[in-house]
Amino acid sequence: MTETHVSEAAKRYVEAGRIAAAEARKAGTPEYDHRAHDRAVEHERRAAEALAAEQASTTPG
Repeated sequence: MTETHVSEAAKRYVEAGRIAAAEARKAGTPEYDHRAHDRAVEHERRAAEALAAEQASTTPG
């Protein structure tokens, strides 16, 4: 079995996506807070940008 390296930026992106999805699933229920969902989506966007920047800096070429 091969060992894979997962960066902290990738872990943060996955976790941010999980949180945003959990907030989105609350839509239409009394627990839904659009501000919390907006914050989660913004956090996911920033995590995606950080991951892309990290991958661009480590990609040869």
